[in-house]
Amino acid sequence: MQNKKKTAIILCVLVTISLFAIIVLGLDAFWNQNNSEIEKLPRWDKRALEDLHKSFLADDEDKESEFWKGFNLSKQSILLISKESGYAYLVNPTKNVKSIFAKRVNESKHESRGHKKFRVYRLSRFYPAIYKIKIFGGNFNTIGESTKVLRNEVYYLKFDSASFTKQYSSKHFTTFLYHEAFHYYMQNHWRGGSRFSGNLSEIDENLLEEKLRLLDDARNLMDERVLDRHRLTDIAQDILKVEKRREKENPKYVVKERMLETVEGTATYVGILASRAVEYDFGPMYFDNTKNADFSSVIPFYKSGKLEEGFLRDRLPYETGAELALILHSLDPRDNWQRYLNEQNLREQRTLIDALEQSLR
Repeated sequence: MQNKKKTAIILCVLVTISLFAIIVLGLDAFWNQNNSEIEKLPRWDKRALEDLHKSFLADDEDKESEFWKGFNLSKQSILLISKESGYAYLVNPTKNVKSIFAKRVNESKHESRGHKKFRVYRLSRFYPAIYKIKIFGGNFNTIGESTKVLRNEVYYLKFDSASFTKQYSSKHFTTFLYHEAFHYYMQNHWRGGSRFSGNLSEIDENLLEEKLRLLDDARNLMDERVLDRHRLTDIAQDILKVEKRREKENPKYVVKERMLETVEGTATYVGILASRAVEYDFGPMYFDNTKNADFSSVIPFYKSGKLEEGFLRDRLPYETGAELALILHSLDPRDNWQRYLNEQNLREQRTLIDALEQSLR
């Protein structure tokens, strides 16, 4: 008798919970079907969509402003997930979206400004199919990870207000999205790029410092109103000479460094161009508290104990790689160097230094 009562109580509780869940899901889906005008969206959700739209307008394969040859994020289905409002936004689905949990966002404002490929569907907060991503997923897709929402293969990114309010940050919404998406879509056949170990001798440090001074020279030159291409070519040739000496002195370290420099430097470069499209101030040697730090300050800071050795291996290649990519873009505006890097595969690794050497031939 007692067992029957317990069973009845359990069933009653389960039914109550199920009914409550159905009511919540129903109300959430009903609410999602209303107030879908972009002007009525939560502040940072609206900002995310507006910035994504701006970057799509700038990064167009039909224009010379394309960020990277063969990489057009507007061709992909993107899922933006707000950590604060709880809403998710499916952008540019390739398959028809039919669900009570999805509502087309009224974006006539966007469409009137001329981008034919910017369709957005808001997904309700409690849409069951993406709860696994919300709770257990990381902040973005990693290489090899496949995510499907409403039959659409998507690249997802989570964001919050900090994605827009911090200055000089690599975690800025647009910067971060394009950096990580570039890894995902363009580098799954690039070998290397992982963290590495190794030590630098005093000679290694001096040679690295020489390279960093040259990168400062190149950056200062490219900041001038009229670019002196002959001078930039001379600096690029000097960089190659220093790199040959570095490789001869410490080949194991330098080869691994170049791989990381290429994988992360190119992704950082794409993030920089995307940042410019949304008028966000970001570039090489930008940190959360400062911008445009001198490359040449790194080794003196390291020797004085203000920087750990890990910075030289784990962070500096992002910055040197991005600067090398900007140099290559200035020397080769048609971006043949990008095609050269795109042609690599798991058997044939190509680096930014290889691309620089190729461009100067």
